[in-house]
Amino acid sequence: MSRDPICRQKATLYAAGAVLCFHAAYLTPLGFPICGYVACLVQLARLQSGRLAFYGGLFTGLLCYAPQLTFFYGLFGAAAFVLWAILAFWTGLFVALAHGIFRRVQGWKAATLTAAVWMGLEYFRGELYFLRFTWLNVGYALAGSWTVPILRTLGMYGTGFLVAWLAAHWLTGARKVPLLIGSLALLFCFASAPFFQTSANRPLRIAGIQMEFPSTPRLLAGLDRLAGAHPDAEVLMTSEYTCDGEVPGAVKNWCQGHARYLVIGGKAAAPGGKYYDTAFVIGPTGEIVFQQGKCVPIQFFDPVSTLVYATQSRDVRDVLVDGRVLVRNHALTALTGLDRAEVVATADAEATRVQSRVRA
Repeated sequence: MSRDPICRQKATLYAAGAVLCFHAAYLTPLGFPICGYVACLVQLARLQSGRLAFYGGLFTGLLCYAPQLTFFYGLFGAAAFVLWAILAFWTGLFVALAHGIFRRVQGWKAATLTAAVWMGLEYFRGELYFLRFTWLNVGYALAGSWTVPILRTLGMYGTGFLVAWLAAHWLTGARKVPLLIGSLALLFCFASAPFFQTSANRPLRIAGIQMEFPSTPRLLAGLDRLAGAHPDAEVLMTSEYTCDGEVPGAVKNWCQGHARYLVIGGKAAAPGGKYYDTAFVIGPTGEIVFQQGKCVPIQFFDPVSTLVYATQSRDVRDVLVDGRVLVRNHALTALTGLDRAEVVATADAEATRVQSRVRA
């Protein structure tokens, strides 16, 4: 495959090929067309300049992402175009960076650098970037295929690296290496399909229960009821505000005794006496195998909605009403005429009354 610059007509064909492959990968059970999507993006890097390469990738990204994420328009209206553009920006950036790599580096080094850039951009937008746009990457397209057990060792981002490396190696002209690796990979996949297809396509069974800061005995009783009602569920889940702190040891022992995974909400300690609202994953061994702090939700483009939906009580430090300071540094002042202990006791009693009515 030549690395000579391509005209805009050829670039249009490659862009159309990328769009068709992308939607074929996500709209059909076949995930493999995603490889053609990456290959066409790599070909777009042959445009005459970095600016054209960027705009070619941006335009292609818009045509890929917008039809798959039409629900953005239902949520945000015209502002959805901005969100689609943010996702497409990463595609344009990759094509522009690949253009620069192919102009300066040759052979396998160019292919490896291009694949590293692809993986780095996917990882950044999915894990490090504030908005965490992890949707619709290469690994997701292959997640429903029978190759999942085979690609598991590479991981989602490693799979993207491999696909981009093969596409870039083909462009550099060293066809024998990617052809050999690709052929061996396909041979292995088809040869091992009978062993992996059943387990990869079996649905994961999940069951959940809603509990708000229950006592440990009540929580364990709820888990017993949940496990009894859904004996085939591999993963059990509880609500966000289940544990008012770290996960109790009794709950970890329960997971070990029942050989179940449990996703449970709690609090992880933070500096200064604060905490992170955290989801803990307890494995069948009773150990915490993963935990993720909650990201504050964002209501885009509406400052009032952001204040209402994205802030929490701990974000309010001081409250003034008619010039009177009612809350200072997160504490009620004497001007409120309220006793904190009395307010908490009244709220607890009201919560108990409402719960009893709901159960009835």
